[in-house]
Parts: sequence; C-alpha cells; structure tokens
Amino acid sequence: MGKSRFLKEIKKLNKNKINGHNIHEVIAGTLINPQQVTSIPI
Repeated sequence: MGKSRFLKEIKKLNKNKINGHNIHEVIAGTLINPQQVTSIPI
C-alpha cells in the first residue's frame, strides 16, 4: 500500500476503535510484531 493511501486510511480509522484499542496502539503493535496483524480493516 502506498504511503499516502496508508495515511489516508489512518485518518479515516483514527475516529474508530479497533478491538477496543486506539489506532495508534494498533500501529504500535504492528511495528512491534508485524506478523500478528496481517491487515488493517477498512
């Protein structure tokens, strides 16, 4: 996924919660263990 599109999706998801966690926590978890998160729901 292109960086600009990725950032656009982040802005869209920023208002939502994913599995009870803030999007920033999900991103941090992805950076720590990328194999745990295969994709970000749109």
